[in-house]
Amino acid sequence: MKDFIRVFLLVFLLALCAALLGHLLDLFMDNAWQKGMLCGWWVGELYRPLSKYLGVVI
Repeated sequence: MKDFIRVFLLVFLLALCAALLGHLLDLFMDNAWQKGMLCGWWVGELYRPLSKYLGVVI
């Protein structure tokens, strides 16, 4: 159960960060492909330290 909560928190935080980043990029960029690449990169960068901290590997 504890692992489930950790995974849920990790996924929730990543989704929240991606949504905020997407909203910010929407204000600055028109190109959807560029936006998608940047969002993917940021989610990857956030996932690595978070997963190490929480001890979760999906």
